[in-house]
Amino acid sequence: MRVKAIKNIVYVVGLRPRSYTTAGLGKFTSFVPSPAPLFKLILKIALVVSLVWAFFPSQRVDAMPGYMSYRIDLFNEAYSQSLWPESLRAKVLRLAFCESTIRHYQNGDHGRAQGYLQVRVDIHKKIAAAFELNTPVGGLNGGYLVFLESGRSFDPWSCKV
Repeated sequence: MRVKAIKNIVYVVGLRPRSYTTAGLGKFTSFVPSPAPLFKLILKIALVVSLVWAFFPSQRVDAMPGYMSYRIDLFNEAYSQSLWPESLRAKVLRLAFCESTIRHYQNGDHGRAQGYLQVRVDIHKKIAAAFELNTPVGGLNGGYLVFLESGRSFDPWSCKV
């Protein structure tokens, strides 16, 4: 009875018996992992979570903290004063959100990337010297020159819009 109970526990945990014969030591049994029970368990958990998740309402898309609306207003004001064309406003806003969470004072890469669009001062030395990248309009204008230098492409940024 005890051996049967151990075998049942071993199977539930996901181990299966494997017999070996060695010279001089005789025959012994060890347990090796079996992926099937573990996979079934993960599948059952995923199914339960997805069924439960379906009953909860999704978060409203337009709900955002108050400071984010302030950041977006500041960004839009700076954007209207910048060199960027109006047709790219939505893409640049998405890029600024991804790169700096719409913070013009953001410094990344140990101070080498600055502003809304995280312009690298070590790569774009002339742009960094010409614009104050940590100001709203300066950061956007510096980013626009990087955009133009790359052939009107957003490729220089790690965030893809």
